Amino acid sequence: MGRQIGFFFDRKDEEAFIDHALENGCLILDTRGSILHKPMIVGSDVKKNSQVLITMEGLNVEKYSEESEYVCSITSEVIEFSRCQSWHEKTLSDGRIWAEFKHWNSEGRLEKKSDRLDKLYKLLVKWIKNNARLSVDKEYYIGEHAYKLYSEADWTMSAASNTIRPVEFEFEIEHSGQIQVLDEAKQETAIDESWKAFHCEGSEGLDGSEGFVRFLKDYTDGEIDKTVLARCNQCGAIGFSFKIDAEEGAIETRCARCGKKRLILDSEEYWDDCEPKNTKCPECNKNKFNISIGFVYMETGDVKHVKWVYVGARCVKCGAMTVFGDWEINYSPTIDMERNV
Repeated sequence: MGRQIGFFFDRKDEEAFIDHALENGCLILDTRGSILHKPMIVGSDVKKNSQVLITMEGLNVEKYSEESEYVCSITSEVIEFSRCQSWHEKTLSDGRIWAEFKHWNSEGRLEKKSDRLDKLYKLLVKWIKNNARLSVDKEYYIGEHAYKLYSEADWTMSAASNTIRPVEFEFEIEHSGQIQVLDEAKQETAIDESWKAFHCEGSEGLDGSEGFVRFLKDYTDGEIDKTVLARCNQCGAIGFSFKIDAEEGAIETRCARCGKKRLILDSEEYWDDCEPKNTKCPECNKNKFNISIGFVYMETGDVKHVKWVYVGARCVKCGAMTVFGDWEINYSPTIDMERNV
């Protein structure tokens, strides 16, 4: 399953990030697998090495084929570091780190990569979270030096085709409303404040199934192929409180009737490494929900499997519907995960 974290770094933010990686024994490679030393990265034109690879000695690094010059990030134990670039005057594009933690081997079997890669990814993510400002919708982290460009020099952040402009501690993105950058005092509660509630017309009195179908399809512009209403596998109840780590892609439910806790979907595989947050309704602050999982499918050959999941919740008290997280699924088959709702 692939994971990523997006950010906006200027050159000083990037240099501090690279120093942290090198101080912790990381190797930085170009896309051909050659080792890059710090001056070759921070002192070079970003366009020359717009993407570099972070790994550690002893981790597997392999090319796409014997004939290829380039490292295959899917099968190699590396983390892609896509660097922020300034394509236009006073405009900075977004960057990210990304890694794949499972892949299909030559025998057609799903193979998990080394735990050392997972630890390395978390080491880098922890630094980003501790040294950058978090946007409320969790889309990006903004480095302190980059933030000064936005707040003091009227720079623009450009994420894909969308433009984000700073207004004090707030950033606006054209297609999805407001992105707010929080001060340090609010960092810990950011996830609780970021969720947006929606009321699905005609959902009052429903157990959530019909309402979730309409809500999740509207929320994803029809992308959802199937929704499954969560039920307690001990007493059959459909009311839960729950914790979620949307970055890791994991959720734990607690039945409101019998109290049984359960890791749904494939959460058990990732839970030990999660930093889950308790959920509450953004409208009435209650914490009892009906939960519905929205599945998006794709076909690989003759196999139909889940490509993306959405975690939808309907507040039992006020009826507000919310999507608390969504993430990509990068393995197949997914039948066991689909049954575990």
